[in-house]
Order: sequence, then structure tokens, then C-alpha cells
Amino acid sequence: MCLSKTCNAIVSILRSLVRRLRKIYWNALGLKFGRNCQFDRFRANSPQNIQIGDRTTIKHDVDILYVGSAVDHPRIKIGSDCYIGQRVLLNCTDEVVIGDHVMIASGCQLVDCDHTFETRLIPIGRQPGKALPITLARDVWLGANVVVLRGVSIGEGAIVGAGSIVTRSIPSWEIWAGVPARKIGARP
Repeated sequence: MCLSKTCNAIVSILRSLVRRLRKIYWNALGLKFGRNCQFDRFRANSPQNIQIGDRTTIKHDVDILYVGSAVDHPRIKIGSDCYIGQRVLLNCTDEVVIGDHVMIASGCQLVDCDHTFETRLIPIGRQPGKALPITLARDVWLGANVVVLRGVSIGEGAIVGAGSIVTRSIPSWEIWAGVPARKIGARP
């Protein structure tokens, strides 16, 4: 019994040490994060363009990608007291802003850019893309596997049902779901 308690204590100490080392690593690369953040393994290609608020939790296998031009301030801003579930993708060319107390369930994707197809003479992949910012206001909840596309703003307290594709902005306190997402209710 005593050996089991000792092993558990050692595992707990090692996990704490690994968390601290991850924070030191990301801080050295320029990622700005607040106090008491908790995060598992995640990937970021441009950490100097990311800012994370206090007490935010980021689960494992999250990809935070910035593919825009280099700037001198964060283009991906995640507020305080947020939860970002496993396998979430934040793909940013312009700007992605996530307010405080936002919950993003597993498998969600926020993509602020897409391809154009203005002419048939040039392959789609070689035509210039279009990017518009994505904003999630305070206390938004995205269910599992929600996709939010460029130019969308989701208002305070809004909820988006699992598996939805959000192609237009959602007002505060509304509940949306579907493909494409549409209003199905309102919060009391």
C-alpha cells in the first residue's frame, strides 16, 4: 500500500515538472500566456503571434497555426478561463479572437481564410485566398466538431450545436445548429 502511494506521488511530481517545462519552452519561443494556464501537448507554428489568458485549459493535439505575415502583436488571442478540447484547429491568416469563459469542444475548427475561384485559367490552389477575422465573444460554447468559417462573429453567450458549420455571424444569447448553422432557439 505504501509503495502505491509513493508511486502516485512520484507520477504527480513528474507531471507537474513536465507542465512547467512546457511553459518554459513556449515562453522562450515568444508565446504569451497568463497565470495558471494548463495545457497538454499542442502545436503552434508561430508562437510569438499567440496570446493566452489566465486559467485557460488547452487539451492535447490542438493545432494553433498562424500563416499570415509577421506582425509585432498577437493575431490569435485566447481569453481567460477558456477551455479548448482535444484535436481543435485554429487556422489563422488574419485574426482569431476568443473571449473569456469560452468553451470549445473536441474536434472544432476555426478557419479565417479560404480559397477563391475567380477564373478558370488559374488552378484554385494558386489563386489568392480571402481572409476575414473570426471573433467569439464572452461565454460562447461550441459543441463537438463545429466548424467556424471566415468573417464570423459569435455573440456573447451564444451556443452552437455539435457538428454545425457556421457561415454567418450569430447574435448574442442565441442557439444555432445545422449545416449550415441556423437559429434553433434562444437562451433564457
